[in-house]
Amino acid sequence: MQWYVALGSGFLLLIAIFAYQNPQEVTLRFITWEMPPIPLVLLIFFSTAMGALITLLFSLAKQLTQGMKIRELQNKLKHLEKQIPSAGAPGENNPPAGKGRGNNPPEQL
Repeated sequence: MQWYVALGSGFLLLIAIFAYQNPQEVTLRFITWEMPPIPLVLLIFFSTAMGALITLLFSLAKQLTQGMKIRELQNKLKHLEKQIPSAGAPGENNPPAGKGRGNNPPEQL
């Protein structure tokens, strides 16, 4: 988690330096739409914030789907564990793993 904070802080510092060095105003145009001149600093910060927001939304969506999948698998595991008869504790007429179950390696002569 600390790496994310350090990386994010470094990225923010680079953006701030870039924005400080480019104080001129720009006019945005898209097809027929035109926006009045705004400082490039505002455009840079707005674009960065929108990119961070979009990234956050995608990561939240992924976390939600993973959380639902984890819950589904946990419920499936509980259901399957209920179907398996209790194996009991070791030493209660249950041979240890690999003994008496046909899993023994061939004896050497």
